Amino acid sequence: MALRIAVIGSGISGLAAAWLLTRRHAVTLFEANTYLGGHTHSVDVRLGGVTHPVDTGFLVFNRETYPNLVRLFDTLGIIGTKSEMSFSLSLEEPAIEWSGTRLGTLFAQPRNLLRPRFLRMLREILGGIERGAFDIHFPKRFTGLMKLLRLLRRRLAAR
Repeated sequence: MALRIAVIGSGISGLAAAWLLTRRHAVTLFEANTYLGGHTHSVDVRLGGVTHPVDTGFLVFNRETYPNLVRLFDTLGIIGTKSEMSFSLSLEEPAIEWSGTRLGTLFAQPRNLLRPRFLRMLREILGGIERGAFDIHFPKRFTGLMKLLRLLRRRLAAR
């Protein structure tokens, strides 16, 4: 007997649940936004006459961390594309530049090497990573950088 089921939210979980449930049941999908996809929403941004699709929320997709999502994508025939994941930040107030892809970008502003607040921030981030507080998986190319940052964290902790 088919049930009438309401699914609230059209993020990846809501869409997957609705899709799977429609095989045997009548499903109504409710979404507060004017678009489907939740954090997987993309917008087109024009810069210098060129349009670029920019994802506004879906930050990471990798096979190790998201095996159920991989199975869903495989079932739907969605093929992933290899890409680099990075994060950077540029603020005017307080004036700070950040990128964690390599040592040169980590200290994009060389004066950060001497800023106690910046060094404390690094120590806190690394402490969280070491305690397992963050679900972060670094590619092998980050191994040297992570070793250097751990050494830096130990030296800062000794102060």
